[in-house]
Amino acid sequence: PASEEIRVNLPGIKEESVVRILSLTGQEIHTMFLHGKQSMTIDISLYPPGLYLIDVRNTTGHFQKKFVKL
Repeated sequence: PASEEIRVNLPGIKEESVVRILSLTGQEIHTMFLHGKQSMTIDISLYPPGLYLIDVRNTTGHFQKKFVKL
């Protein structure tokens, strides 16, 4: 669980990736781009408490993970 920020680590990724935060109903809350970076910190302090999905996509694959905002 997190209340202020989450950190996304993508070791070995050298290409652009799209990072989206989604509600469990599929509503897109936020979209960011990782331009060859392997990590980023996302401010979630203004999100309402609840369960969210982080969705990462690039040309080599797709990754989803749930997180809880307190």
